[in-house]
Amino acid sequence: MEQLSTQLSNLTLTPSTDLTPEQQANLPSLLGLAAARIREFIKTEEPALSIIRAGEFCLSPTFGADLNLDTITLIYKTLKAGRDPVRVEYLGRCSEEALLRNIRTGNAVDLTRAIAYGSLAVYLLEKESRERGIAVSMFGRILRQLWHREQKDWQLDDAIYYFQKTVEIEPEGEANRALHFDDLAKALAKRFMRTHSDGDFEEARCAYKKALACGHDATPAFWSGLAQLLLERAKFEKPAVLESFDECIVVFKSAIESITAEFKGSVAYIYYQLGLTYTNRHHASKDEEDWKKAEESFDESMARLPPQSPNRLSISYDIGRLYSDMSERSGNLEDSKKAEKYFRTALESSPGNPTAMASLAEELRYRADCTGSFKDLEESIELIGKAVDVSSPTDTDLPFRLGRQSAAHADRFILLGNTADIDTAVSLLGKCLEAPTLKTKDRWEYQQKLSHYLLARHENSGAAEDIQNAELNINSALESEGLQPGNKATCLRVAGKIYYRKYKMDQDLKMLEAAIEKYEESIRLASETDATAYSTINDLGNALSDKFESSKSNSDLQAAGEAYSRALENLRISRSESARNNEAMLLNGIGNVQMRQFLAWSRTADLDAAISYYKKSLDATPDTNVRKATRTGTLVWALLQRWDVTKKIEDLEDAERRLGEVQVLPLHLSAKNKAYVENRMGMVDLVFFFHTQDVARLELAAGHFRNALAPGVLESADRISASNNLAKTLKHKADVTKSDTDIAAAVTQYTSLLQFMKASDPETGMVVTNIAELCSSIHEIKNTTLTGQIALSSALAAVKMEKVAPRRKIHTQMKAARLLFTLRGDAATACLLLKNAINELPGAILAGMTRGDQLRLIKDCAWLPSHAASFSIAAGDSPEESLKLFESSRSIIWDNLLNERSNMGILEDHHPELASHLKDLQTQLAKTSAKNIHADSDLESALMRQSHDQHQASIDYNALLAEIRTLPGFEDFLRVSLENSSLVHYAEAGPIIIVNSSEFRSDCFIIKREQVISVALPEMTFEACTTHGASFMVALSILESNPEEASHRFEEVLVWLWNAVAKPIMKELGYLDDKPQSEKERPRVWWMATGWITMLPIHAAGDHKRARETGELCSVLDLTISSYFNSLRSLKYVREIFKSAPGASSASNAPTSALLVNMPKTPNYSDLPHAAKEVSRVEEVLRSSHLNTRVMGKAARDEVLGEFKKSDIVHFACHGVADSNDPSLSMVVLQDWIKRPLNVRALLRLKGLKCKLVYLSACESAVGKERALREEGIHLSGGFQMAGVPHVVGTMWKIDDAFSSQVAESFYSGLKSGNGIKIEKSAESLRDVVVDARSRGVEALLWAAYIHSGP
Repeated sequence: MEQLSTQLSNLTLTPSTDLTPEQQANLPSLLGLAAARIREFIKTEEPALSIIRAGEFCLSPTFGADLNLDTITLIYKTLKAGRDPVRVEYLGRCSEEALLRNIRTGNAVDLTRAIAYGSLAVYLLEKESRERGIAVSMFGRILRQLWHREQKDWQLDDAIYYFQKTVEIEPEGEANRALHFDDLAKALAKRFMRTHSDGDFEEARCAYKKALACGHDATPAFWSGLAQLLLERAKFEKPAVLESFDECIVVFKSAIESITAEFKGSVAYIYYQLGLTYTNRHHASKDEEDWKKAEESFDESMARLPPQSPNRLSISYDIGRLYSDMSERSGNLEDSKKAEKYFRTALESSPGNPTAMASLAEELRYRADCTGSFKDLEESIELIGKAVDVSSPTDTDLPFRLGRQSAAHADRFILLGNTADIDTAVSLLGKCLEAPTLKTKDRWEYQQKLSHYLLARHENSGAAEDIQNAELNINSALESEGLQPGNKATCLRVAGKIYYRKYKMDQDLKMLEAAIEKYEESIRLASETDATAYSTINDLGNALSDKFESSKSNSDLQAAGEAYSRALENLRISRSESARNNEAMLLNGIGNVQMRQFLAWSRTADLDAAISYYKKSLDATPDTNVRKATRTGTLVWALLQRWDVTKKIEDLEDAERRLGEVQVLPLHLSAKNKAYVENRMGMVDLVFFFHTQDVARLELAAGHFRNALAPGVLESADRISASNNLAKTLKHKADVTKSDTDIAAAVTQYTSLLQFMKASDPETGMVVTNIAELCSSIHEIKNTTLTGQIALSSALAAVKMEKVAPRRKIHTQMKAARLLFTLRGDAATACLLLKNAINELPGAILAGMTRGDQLRLIKDCAWLPSHAASFSIAAGDSPEESLKLFESSRSIIWDNLLNERSNMGILEDHHPELASHLKDLQTQLAKTSAKNIHADSDLESALMRQSHDQHQASIDYNALLAEIRTLPGFEDFLRVSLENSSLVHYAEAGPIIIVNSSEFRSDCFIIKREQVISVALPEMTFEACTTHGASFMVALSILESNPEEASHRFEEVLVWLWNAVAKPIMKELGYLDDKPQSEKERPRVWWMATGWITMLPIHAAGDHKRARETGELCSVLDLTISSYFNSLRSLKYVREIFKSAPGASSASNAPTSALLVNMPKTPNYSDLPHAAKEVSRVEEVLRSSHLNTRVMGKAARDEVLGEFKKSDIVHFACHGVADSNDPSLSMVVLQDWIKRPLNVRALLRLKGLKCKLVYLSACESAVGKERALREEGIHLSGGFQMAGVPHVVGTMWKIDDAFSSQVAESFYSGLKSGNGIKIEKSAESLRDVVVDARSRGVEALLWAAYIHSGP
């Protein structure tokens, strides 16, 4: 025994570093032996008070096994000394010292030592010891500290047991008895917070009352404790009862009133607790007066704190926490600033305190998230880093701090895009998960955060292992035992994001559906007011938006919009500043839904709505937030879209102003975002140039694009976008200035761009094509043999490029063909190139899902039909072959409607997967936006990839078409195939005449019953066509202001048209030699024209003054009965309809019903005073022919269409409008035209018509205003025919209201046959009406406007 004691003493006196190897080796066995002897000593001691329970603490069979040398030695010597009266007091003092050290340092060894000393002190207590209450109470406090550290329920239960024993065994008159009741009450109150047990509450309240009854100097503290107990119960009550908070306040005021000079406790703490009570009352009452009183209490609390008070740290820290919470609740950043102030005060009180540093860091991070302040975020990162550095590996808060440090670096990554930050965020969370003090119940939280950051890193780098590890971690988190619904909702959101990312990578719709499923499950589990709820609903909106891109189902887009709106509603429950920031994100998402609708259906109202939401989003974004720049870019992009539609300069000016405002903001933008903004600014300047032709704008645009190319933008797509924009800008400048320097700069930029790219890059073909266009522009400027050869060589090289979008390839083929013909006279090769272009034209045009996309490409290719025919004739092709080529290159949209093989139905039936893939690519090609339009950053970051994505989609689309055309029966899929048989069958009822004009030559194709011939028209030069076409337009424009001059100009045009065009044709047909002897012998002819000639009334060509004066047959009217058609296939279509229609040839089946639409007054239009008279006269004629006739005034669209389907004849006496931008929007103007226009689009939706004749007594009803689109024949007259009406009478320009009444009456009178109407006489009757008008001296500008279209 003595030897062991000596050995222990010697080892205790020897520093551990000086122990010999032998001593170190023997130490564990020596300690084990000492611990065993100690346990033997304890067994020999019979306790006077049985307080320590069997098997616990010093009575544990392993007691001493975890104690160090110093502790073992002290206990061994104390027990060895025998029943010394002071040993309990000594052990108690040692336990208290160890407890205080633990409180100061957090060292777990000290707490273990305190428990050992304290339990022995209690075990060795004498029954009559004066210190028995103090010793047991001290041990209870040690166990309470253990609970504070480890938060295990049994530890608090043990502490309460020893506090209960304290008041049970100590004398009634014990001086510290009041304090011991207070200890018990506090511990019970802590357990009540967990259990909400009435028993714990009542026992705690009873203990406080007993403490108060003792009359101790600490009475204010006891009142305060009781008030805190009442506050805990008040907070637990649902719904909150304000009277319970009032009771707490009364008790706190009692505490304050009881303060005396003898009170040694913290008055400041009592005022803090009073402020906390007012704060909780404010949460329940929403009464700002409560918060004001809370702040007053906090101010008083701090005023009562001496500068060196040990409570200064805890109180200032706790007040800071309350202000932080209030800031998040109210959205008032002033509260956040006050929280920062109190956290800094706490840090001043305890420099280097990790808890204070971590809380201050988190407050700064929160504010940075609200405001975008880079300064706050940087300080946050610095502070949380220091907090982690000074934290002990055994500190229970270390995992929390590592998580906060990780979040701060992730925030900076989002702000600046620095890869090192996201790497650090991932690494820190790895350390967090490995931390020994990480509680099992908290592990899921850090796993889901790690998954989130791994996903962010994957999106940045594309590393496959990151998304794999993200999935592993989130699955592990979801499998956590006891995972609460709200926590599971958070994990499911991350799981949804992982699936969503997988969808983005592979476009696998199964992944998208899985993402939507996870989001929806997360939303079901999350609380409506939880941040996860609105964030996840926003994610759901993003996923549904993408689903719409593949499904094109309006329900998916509607669901996305509803998701964003629902998220917005949930978010607005919270008034926090961070919520306001998220509100901006959601408003941006709703704007994106509206923009998608615009891109899908070209409705300007959707674009207006998108811009409105983008502006609201921008207004809700703080000026210090980097999103201010990217959201401004999104708004600017939308404004440019609207400018493209409306040409309102206000949109351009607004775009420029907003970008200018962003430039002066103190934003810390990443290199990528800087390039994005610079690219957007360059685009605005480029559009301004197109509007103003101000070369200075090109200089500005070039500067911005160069800035976008500054170092730091690493992604290839971004660099190619900016570089290509710069090259295009320099090309435009060279086009304007024609300067050798500017030409050289453009060439250099394109060359640089090409060198930057790899041969395998899909954009290479695009760049080569751009270079070809540049060389062509240079040739147009210089017009030398050398520049011509260079332009031709580059165009031919571009034609050979494989990876070129079909639309671009068509343009390049057209350019190369023109150069071949003009430079080499090689008509055959030129024609071959155009044949290839025509072969791909329908597929390229029909790739545009919106009508606007299709019409834009048709405009770009407007000269293709006429030039293809000209080159074919020049190459020596037969007239019929040339005409077939011509026919296949025009009326693409109409022919698609007629061509059942072009419909997706057959492909879907036989090859559904190919059909689905084709639809996806069509959808992608139809978009003018980026592929990924999401609630926020996805849109902005993707916009710069727009050109790349659509270009690649075009290539994929072309390849897919080629694959489909290899399938049996699909050889001509999305092509208007050339007819294999002869065209002569079209001439069974009379000659078909196609007048073709190009810049190189003009010809007329005539389909006769015997053959197809061509007639050269040498006087119909390109210059003559443009000159007389312009003169005709002037005549129309001055018709009201100077009718005499207008008539003179028009007569000149008709004479030229006769001499240059019609007369050679009439001669070729033999009509000049074989003049008709009677009306019955006058032949029918059908006309179609191209180019400028399409706007001229070739049916009215002639020298009418001479005809009237001499009777000479010198006009088309005198020699033929004329009709018009849009294409051969459309002519065949209406003929077949008329043949199969009831009543077409049988008198017994003659038309029986008519609808007359009478609109003398129309909202927002001038009156038509003769409309009623016209309808009345027509009604009289039709009723006299035994037709059931209904007159409809103030007619609405749906009402008209309902009657339309039941009528044989429909007559409109109303205004007509030819839309100059989109002819499919041309309309007859009815009562509800603003909301429900009867336009061409509406006509194409009609089914099951019986109508055989529509008479459009409306202006411009048979013409398209856009010259480049006239080859398509998209106008009201054509729309009615495509809807299934064979005969249509319309007008080519604005008509006179009074004269139109006469024409209509005479026309219907001419249709009368016996007791009925013969619709097949429509063309003849109209010709007779205008001949009669001419004979009466009516100006040609009045009667020549009327034309017949049909069989």
